[in-house]
Amino acid sequence: MKPNIRNLNRWAKTFAYIHDPRVTAMIGVTYFCQCSCPHCGMAAYPKNKKEEMSKDELIEIINQFPKSKIKGVYFFGGEPLLRNDIFELISRARRRGFLTILDTNGYLLTKEVARKLRNAGLQVIGVSIDNPDSQIHNKLRGQKDSFERAVEGIKNCLNEKMVCYISTYVTKQNLKSGDLKKIISLGEKLGVDYIRIVPPLPMGKWLGREDIRLNDQEGQLLKTFRRFDFVRLEDDNCTAVIKSSFYISPHGDIQPCCYLPFSFGNLRNEALEKILKRMWQHPMFEMKIKRCPLNDKEFQKKYLSKLTPSTKFPLDLS
Repeated sequence: MKPNIRNLNRWAKTFAYIHDPRVTAMIGVTYFCQCSCPHCGMAAYPKNKKEEMSKDELIEIINQFPKSKIKGVYFFGGEPLLRNDIFELISRARRRGFLTILDTNGYLLTKEVARKLRNAGLQVIGVSIDNPDSQIHNKLRGQKDSFERAVEGIKNCLNEKMVCYISTYVTKQNLKSGDLKKIISLGEKLGVDYIRIVPPLPMGKWLGREDIRLNDQEGQLLKTFRRFDFVRLEDDNCTAVIKSSFYISPHGDIQPCCYLPFSFGNLRNEALEKILKRMWQHPMFEMKIKRCPLNDKEFQKKYLSKLTPSTKFPLDLS
């Protein structure tokens, strides 16, 4: 398939955003979700509504983001659309001039919600698709109509002229069966702007699962899926490793990313700048890693070996 003009334009904007020296702030607004995915990377975190940051706390955090250092705000979960105030949070971030991004399972992405997101100022939205077969996707998600809702949600977002991508993940099984290719084909059929493929991560429900990792041959096969204008491999460049992004958990902890369960301080106790300085001066950032640290053998041995199913997440390294 030849790259089309729209995708080339999107790629050019993405290239400019990636090479903007400022950083992206990823905000987890809740750990709660309607789904019960077997691959969930957030499953090990404690769910407690009372500990979640309030709307006022989150707005104050966004207000304090320095525009000279922050380029975008990325809303994450759990499922961020479970929060009724998500539209106000997006609106505040957009009014401050930040690029606004949101990841969702698509279950609540009705025409009305898509319109409210667009009106709030959301610019980019990712919708998760785990399998091109609706029955398998629904079984993986634990919701009988989640595939249908996600597909309809994608259409709703495209109708609202938001940049919309499919977020999926690679496994040994979907790589071998051809299901990963079918998800890419589904994205082409729906007219999404691009496909994001996340590597298998030994975290959350997959904590300690060595059997999920791709071998060298499978890794090389995955690389053949990369298309600069349409298919992006998340493992190509880890933004956490190069200090171009950071994560704020629903409880206020500052982590390198949502999947690296190490806290370097909490915004309820300290200023963001102080915590980031402490985090980025930590020895883990001196390691010569380009890919996701969760799939780096040296990093696994040095840091992930400390984690067990009984570990209280996130692990405090402050």
